[in-house]
Amino acid sequence: MIALARDPLQHLVETPKPDGAMPAWAVLAGACVVWRDLSHVRLGRPDPIRSAMTPDRHLIVILLIPLILLASCGREPPPAEPTPQPTTQPTPDPQQVEAAQRWVTYQYLIQEPERAPEMVHGLIAGGWHLVNPDANPLGVLSVFLGRLGAVHPDVLDAWTDAAAAAGTTDEVRFVIGYAVWDAEPARAGERLSRIAGALPPEEAEALLDMTEGEPPDLARLVPESPGVLDFWWSAFMADGDTRWVDLVLGVIPPPGMSFEESGLDDPQRLEIARAAVWSLASNAAQHPRVMDRIRERLAEADGDWPTIAEVVRMGEQEAAENPPQLP
Repeated sequence: MIALARDPLQHLVETPKPDGAMPAWAVLAGACVVWRDLSHVRLGRPDPIRSAMTPDRHLIVILLIPLILLASCGREPPPAEPTPQPTTQPTPDPQQVEAAQRWVTYQYLIQEPERAPEMVHGLIAGGWHLVNPDANPLGVLSVFLGRLGAVHPDVLDAWTDAAAAAGTTDEVRFVIGYAVWDAEPARAGERLSRIAGALPPEEAEALLDMTEGEPPDLARLVPESPGVLDFWWSAFMADGDTRWVDLVLGVIPPPGMSFEESGLDDPQRLEIARAAVWSLASNAAQHPRVMDRIRERLAEADGDWPTIAEVVRMGEQEAAENPPQLP
């Protein structure tokens, strides 16, 4: 999870309502982070819950970013509402969710950014975001789309139109709103104003507040928690650039050293390094481009990189047992 040095960001997600719903104003991902210098951004303590980017063929593989409470930006949350009676949460539609998962996981190969509003709607309508709310699924999706929109800015107006259209849920509006701001900040004011026009006043103001800052630079985040790996893997899935793979490789013991020889005796650093190894092997099994880059780096080290040699072995074994279903 991401946290600033300030105490208000220790709790990043509002306690869910009894019916499992979260007000749309709490879906605003990262709006406070960008108002400060990124050098002040630090990742909080590792979350014991498995990362949202943990490669799993049955779970969507996208970026983990926290939902920042508006109170963290100096704003009080809406007044407490009467406690609603518990209701039945929508049952995820497996086919709808599976199609969207695949679209996200292999987007850098599929190259269908124009379908983003449809896929966001499919995930939310399918109940995907309720399966593991602790993994911050709506914030996750927001930032993945932000990277995708940066690669394909020609679709941002169409995304904005879809978000502002009648019948669109507030969750979808906030997800797309974050994405268009993250993708092209210079034109965010115009686009967010159109989306805000379809939101209640309080939520519209929260959305527009994002234009007062610049989006965070994913490549500059310091890996002080396993969660930062999720940022980089999500970016890879959006654009297919192996620089994100290189950033993950930078977390593990360097060439010529094993875990024991690298001196990773700090529990937190060790946890991050192990998470990096696991994520490299798992993503290498699903993405040949990742495997190719890892092999290149191993060759550059003349094969003397014990940790990466093991990553290649594990990735090859997994791919042989469960061949990736590439587009």
